Amino acid sequence: MNLATFAVSRPVTISMFFLGMAMMGLFAGSRLALEEFPEMEIPFVGIGIPYPNATPEEVEENLAKPVEEALSLMSGVQQINTSSYQGYLWVSVLLDFTMDIAGKGIEAKDLIENTRNRLPESVRYIELRQADPNAEPMLNVMFTAPNLDKATAFERLDQEVKQRIERIQGVNSVELFGADERYVMISLNQFKLESLGLDMFSVRSRLQAENFFTSAGGVEVGLTEFRVRPVGQFNRLADIENLSFGSLGIKLRDFATVEFVPQDRADRRRVNGADSLGMSVFKKPEANLVAVAQAVEDELEAAFSEADLADIIVTPVDSAARGVITALSDLRDSGILGGFLSLVTLLLFIRRWRSSLVIAATVPLSLCATLGVMFFMGMTLNILSLVGLMLAVGLLVDNSVVASEAIDYRRRAGLSPKQASVAGVKDINMAITAGTLTTVIVFVPSFMTDIQQVAVIQQNIAIPLCVSLLASLLIAQTLVPTAAARLIVEDVAATPIIDRIARVYTRLISLTLRHRLIAFVLSCLVLLSSIWAYQQLDVNMNPDSESPRLDLRFYMRGSVDIDGIESFVDELEDYLIVNKERFYIKDMFSRYDVDRGNISLVLY
Repeated sequence: MNLATFAVSRPVTISMFFLGMAMMGLFAGSRLALEEFPEMEIPFVGIGIPYPNATPEEVEENLAKPVEEALSLMSGVQQINTSSYQGYLWVSVLLDFTMDIAGKGIEAKDLIENTRNRLPESVRYIELRQADPNAEPMLNVMFTAPNLDKATAFERLDQEVKQRIERIQGVNSVELFGADERYVMISLNQFKLESLGLDMFSVRSRLQAENFFTSAGGVEVGLTEFRVRPVGQFNRLADIENLSFGSLGIKLRDFATVEFVPQDRADRRRVNGADSLGMSVFKKPEANLVAVAQAVEDELEAAFSEADLADIIVTPVDSAARGVITALSDLRDSGILGGFLSLVTLLLFIRRWRSSLVIAATVPLSLCATLGVMFFMGMTLNILSLVGLMLAVGLLVDNSVVASEAIDYRRRAGLSPKQASVAGVKDINMAITAGTLTTVIVFVPSFMTDIQQVAVIQQNIAIPLCVSLLASLLIAQTLVPTAAARLIVEDVAATPIIDRIARVYTRLISLTLRHRLIAFVLSCLVLLSSIWAYQQLDVNMNPDSESPRLDLRFYMRGSVDIDGIESFVDELEDYLIVNKERFYIKDMFSRYDVDRGNISLVLY
């Protein structure tokens, strides 16, 4: 018994199966995480090292060269690029595709740490960054407070906004920028340290042991439970200076100095020329981008509706969720339009609305099956997977059209609807199976590659495309004959358009067979012309695209303090504000540091 015979003899089973498939697809589609790109590791490690008050030449000589020598010992490296700026070194390490990116990042940082004795003393920390398309902030917001000073506004945002957003499910971290922050620096006197019989590691361990905040469970008294939280955090500099070591009453102040120092990089921000604070929200990798972004926006709206924050103006800068929603909506609309045009084309050629609707139902049912498989495989709905679904939309009706026409041919021969359904599908079963598998098998190598990045890109296109095609094959072998045997009972209608095309096609075939040599030569010419046209195409992996946003980046040479940078930014902003209408500027966002800056212009 083949599938068609089983389907025609058990219509209720087939109907319930595909009804369950549709429900599964709707359930999975509403719960699939939305991302701009799939999660993948990019073979890149970035290392940033602040070197305060150093010129680019000093950064290159004293910092870049020792770092390059240390990183040269690391295996699996294709290229190392260093960029020396005023007070800062940036190192880009391009790795082989087969390397463990996270492990190589830790190895690179350890190699640099091992050369501490060769690095300048003013180098305090090393920043490690790894490229991840989904690791960027999902939401950037600017705050301006004309009636408040920066410190007060920063404190209110930290206590009343940041902490509320951090509690939202799916939010990984929230960062505030734009205020001058300080941190505690402990400078050890090496001679005194050794004379007292201490070392740096014991001092660090003692500091870590005293500065903590943790939970120790609870204590039940009757019906009341009290949470116990031992608190050992430092509140004042004096608490750190008076920290004792050993039994002889040695204090930290005896061999070290403790002081507040400003941060090395004074990150300042503005909105349309007014001083502002910035906030970036990062989501967890497994969280739904759109759902988390909506929750954050709702929480921001609720927070700033309260009286304490009424003096602070909120200006959204960019939202990854909005960009993803726009891109996915455009792709979705294109797919819906393509499906509608497919239905119209079927009606024009087949001229039977019941048959056309059954064939058109192949598209949503196949997509529902695909969404279910993607959900259970842990995939996300991103631009690449949507491209795979869009490519499949135009192919999904092929098998059902062939099956429907085969059944129609058998009915013209005089068979009953049930007999025609079974016999028609049996006639073309091998053909549509072979045709579908030849398309699917093209994507098999994407599951066999060792290059993780290439595999992720290819599989996010291949899996939706292949699953939907296999689902359409199943529908053509089961649902189409079931519907043809019971629902499509109208008489076989005349198809003048198809008949006319068939007559023209027959004449072309006869003409080709009578002039085989000419047909062969013309085919060769078409092949050669396509090869020539391919060679004329420009290869560009990053095609040009228009954006309503323009970034102006600048770097400062020589020794320039933050006030000098600020005066330069003032001149730029004044010029842009005066010419706002001329350049079609809607909003202007500025961000600058001690040696660089960026002005983002949002255009009309």
